[in-house]
Amino acid sequence: MFQANYHLGRALLLQRRFPEAIAAFEQGKRISPTSGSSDFGLAQVYLAQGNYDQAISTLQALPEADRDTPVSLFQLSCAYAGRGDKEKALAELQHAVSIGYRDSHAIQSSFYFASLHSDPRFQKLIQQASQSR
Repeated sequence: MFQANYHLGRALLLQRRFPEAIAAFEQGKRISPTSGSSDFGLAQVYLAQGNYDQAISTLQALPEADRDTPVSLFQLSCAYAGRGDKEKALAELQHAVSIGYRDSHAIQSSFYFASLHSDPRFQKLIQQASQSR
């Protein structure tokens, strides 16, 4: 049942209906407190709201199996980049790519990474992600 709350939360997040998305993810947590999916959803809301510190702490607090995934690491990289922490953003993005993140288009088009576009390390990560498809 908590999956329904996760998908509802995602739909609300995409509509930028943040308070309702948070409520859906929190309901999912009450239903399945050991699943990291609801916290991952909450982190995405915090990221979309520009609450980078909360997004980072929520992502870092995920259970290890959920925290060390390519998508979670990509989101963590976005949060660091949004916060202006270029080195941590690049390190997390490198980690995401090294364990299988392959959406080079998402990397290139994410506005969180706007300040990194001129960095050769960032360009190399885009290339690595696109070559590994």
